[in-house]
Amino acid sequence: MTTAGEKVTLLAEIIRVSAKGATAAEITNELSLSPQQTGIYLRFLKSKRFLVAVDDGDYFPSEKGLAYLATYDEAYDLIDVDEPTGYYSGKKPAYGHETKYWDRAEVAARMREIIDR
Repeated sequence: MTTAGEKVTLLAEIIRVSAKGATAAEITNELSLSPQQTGIYLRFLKSKRFLVAVDDGDYFPSEKGLAYLATYDEAYDLIDVDEPTGYYSGKKPAYGHETKYWDRAEVAARMREIIDR
């Protein structure tokens, strides 16, 4: 079973793979998915207007899809635990490192806002 975090990552990776145009078969091969899995995710991404399909069968990210990818990449930086001036989520750290603080609820709200547009 795929976790919610894995699904979020997979959606972002499909958008990333399609950045220069990709067919369903290319996405399937690049991400080691079954054709059925690829179809499910592509239908979802198209229904949310994250991807557009052109006549020759290639998928490209929409502006909304690129916004999702940018937010995903920013949120992904939160888990860089080795970076002393990294990003923090949850309770803001009390010590004096220069940090960027993102509350998990803020990240979730930004992702939901993009999805619901």
